[in-house]
Amino acid sequence: MSDLEVEVLLQLAVGGYVCSYWWARGRHSGDFKDFPATGKTTTWSGTQIDRYEGGKVVACWVNWDKYGFLEGLGLVS
Repeated sequence: MSDLEVEVLLQLAVGGYVCSYWWARGRHSGDFKDFPATGKTTTWSGTQIDRYEGGKVVACWVNWDKYGFLEGLGLVS
């Protein structure tokens, strides 16, 4: 992806955990898995939970809208 923009829409911290809901936009300028570059711009959102210990991330879980990402590129319908 090029021209990548990411915006954190909501972020909550509890104990050693930080949960972020984010939105991203980028142009598909290189191969992604088995898909050659389309040159199209797409948007998608996701949720990420990070666990911190000693000021460092020690675990991370991410869930993002893969279908919406691929649909925006015209690779699925």
